[in-house]
This record gives sequence, structure tokens and C-alpha cells, in this order.
Amino acid sequence: MTTIATAIERQDWEVVAVCLLRGFAQVASRLPPETLHQLLEALEGDGSAPKK
Repeated sequence: MTTIATAIERQDWEVVAVCLLRGFAQVASRLPPETLHQLLEALEGDGSAPKK
């Protein structure tokens, strides 16, 4: 069983959060700089629904 699956099963939300952040960081590190900038802008957001 993976670390995140075990943490979810145990309801260890801090470990789940660290696993998710680590995964995000790994994926983000492979993005081209301009794409990473756009992703970060999208994540900042203002709480409104995305524009269509």
C-alpha cells in the first residue's frame, strides 16, 4: 500500500497533505517556466468560478 493510501486509511491528514504537496512539487518541477507561472496564477485565484 502506498504512503498516501495508508495515511488516508489512518486519517492522518497531515501526512496526506505532505504527500499531495510532494507530488505537486514533483510535477511542477517538470513544467516549462511559463506554464508553471500560469499554474500558480490559476491556483491563487480569487475564489470565483473559472471563466468559460
